[in-house]
Amino acid sequence: MQKFGIAGLLHGNELLLTTGEAVFHLKPEAQLAYLDSLSERGVAALVLEPLVPETRIPQRFIEHAQQLGLPLYRLEATVPFVELAEGTNRRIVSEYASALQQDDEIAQLLARHMASAGPNLRQLLEMIEQALGSCAVL
Repeated sequence: MQKFGIAGLLHGNELLLTTGEAVFHLKPEAQLAYLDSLSERGVAALVLEPLVPETRIPQRFIEHAQQLGLPLYRLEATVPFVELAEGTNRRIVSEYASALQQDDEIAQLLARHMASAGPNLRQLLEMIEQALGSCAVL
């Protein structure tokens, strides 16, 4: 029996996207064991995107996923996964870089103020409020 070790790579709450091709070539007991391993790892949902549109998901597989409380979805259209992942990564990096830049600007502003006016806490909080556009409380 071939065993798929993807569950060990997961941390829980992931949405797992797969074609299911390798899984559906396993014996029925191994297919159910695969679902068990995903459920035990806390996978949020299993999304199947078969390579061949006519691929049938075995009824026993569907029923077992339901018994485990593991949401099972089938995509009928191809998901541009690489493009989605790249776009998400670019957005995360961009937001992180922007936050770092804002932090640096505020730190420089506060350092200049402290060098010239001293550590007046009220003025520093007001400067932080203005820079962030929100309320700063100590």
